Amino acid sequence: GSEMCIRDSFGDIVYATDLTGKPLYSIRHPDHIHEVLVTRAADFEKRSKDLSTFLGRGLLTSDGEF
Repeated sequence: GSEMCIRDSFGDIVYATDLTGKPLYSIRHPDHIHEVLVTRAADFEKRSKDLSTFLGRGLLTSDGEF
């Protein structure tokens, strides 16, 4: 889809904003993913509030213990 075209055109890190103006980043390089999920996990906000309504409480929407 269009997301793949954007990533192919702009590289491993893509910046955009959501409808409310909040920043969104899309990353795809394994080193960047490791940096976000492991090395600096505490520095990033997980937007699980948006997903928990549909997915419930679990690994994907957890932000620590639950």
